[in-house]
Amino acid sequence: MMVVCIELRIPLFLVGKPGSSKSLAKTIVADAMQGKNSRGGDLFKHFKQV
Repeated sequence: MMVVCIELRIPLFLVGKPGSSKSLAKTIVADAMQGKNSRGGDLFKHFKQV
């Protein structure tokens, strides 16, 4: 869902208890979405660089 919202520029609020990996999820998506330099596989190479 985070990737779709980033691509479409839709605001997304992550809500959860402390320790439920909200920040970790953001970090993983940001690391994967590096455009043509992406290490997340061929899928993420077609998305914008974040």
